[in-house]
Amino acid sequence: MAQQIAVLRGWHPALAMAELAALLPSHNPTISESNRLAKLEGELSPSKAFETLSISSGCQAILLNGFIHNWQNDESILLEKVEKYLQNNHREGKMAVVPLRIEGKLSQFSSSQIAGKIGGMMSRMGWEIDLSNPNNRFSVTIDGSSSQIACGWMVGDESGSEGVANRKATQRPFFKPVSLSPRLALLAVNLAAGPIGNGPVIDAMTGTGGFILEAAATNRQALGIDLNSQMVEGSNQNLNWLLKQQKISESSAKIVRGDATNIAASIDKSWVGQVRGFVLDPPYGRNSQGSLNHNDLLTKTLTSAHQVASNKANLVLIVPIDSMPAQINSALDNNSQVDLLHGDWDSLQQLMKTSGWQIKNRWIEHVHGSLSRLVIHSEYVPLN
Repeated sequence: MAQQIAVLRGWHPALAMAELAALLPSHNPTISESNRLAKLEGELSPSKAFETLSISSGCQAILLNGFIHNWQNDESILLEKVEKYLQNNHREGKMAVVPLRIEGKLSQFSSSQIAGKIGGMMSRMGWEIDLSNPNNRFSVTIDGSSSQIACGWMVGDESGSEGVANRKATQRPFFKPVSLSPRLALLAVNLAAGPIGNGPVIDAMTGTGGFILEAAATNRQALGIDLNSQMVEGSNQNLNWLLKQQKISESSAKIVRGDATNIAASIDKSWVGQVRGFVLDPPYGRNSQGSLNHNDLLTKTLTSAHQVASNKANLVLIVPIDSMPAQINSALDNNSQVDLLHGDWDSLQQLMKTSGWQIKNRWIEHVHGSLSRLVIHSEYVPLN
């Protein structure tokens, strides 16, 4: 049975899966036997698929009306399925067959030979082949680690290049070594805010502005807040650089000087109760709020966010932890303990709960030998 299949990038498939669920909530993504192939429920238009891919950090391509084949060391079975599929899924215009390998290799399988045979099949059906400028691309996506092959009409870039690659933190005019990578910043924004048009996203401790730059690049309503005037000036330089580089003539993204513990004072009154996403990467190396200790600062910031949030809001908090082994294919188990570099996990969990944020999931992003990051996804819950 034909279905929609998302091809996830390899840097962190588990986070990519969570991002996909946030961007396409009505399609209920579920992972297949492959950690890089997700199934989507219902119909998905090419325009919606393209829109999702244009803002996604973790999704590489979407195969429309496709199917997943379990490789059995017999190409004739696959080719028979493809032929039947093409007979029932006619497309107008020029065609190309695109082989895409995402993990490992398959025994007794040549992607180029399979692509050639499918191209020949199309020619015999009377379809015109044009590899340089096709109207339609039929993908054969191979995951050798799970022996799965996904086939379908591809939307996206089979080269695997990412738009965020041109927005590296080191290229910005105002840069600090602790800046998040654009791909993680973009994913956090999408995870917190969901589909475009859902509502505003706020970073109450914006620092160098990484989250707000990614929000601006995806044409979201966004506001960055920082009490440090130097950070506000520098992050605005970064925002102007981004808008010029991306050739964005107008943007509703802004960065202002303000207090993270009183977000309501920095936002338009129309935003109160409408903010759908919050992203936080607290500045642990400096106390941006004067005499407040770290836990008090975070508690007051989370409470302040809750006061202006929509009752459907999500919040993504990123905190540094002691280095842990890479765990890119699944979220952390609820019972898994982590060693925070600042404070302890039980205290953090409790202060989030008392501030009105219920933790949904946690993931580990490995940074280097002595540092990892804990990505915490939480949702708004009413306070008694």
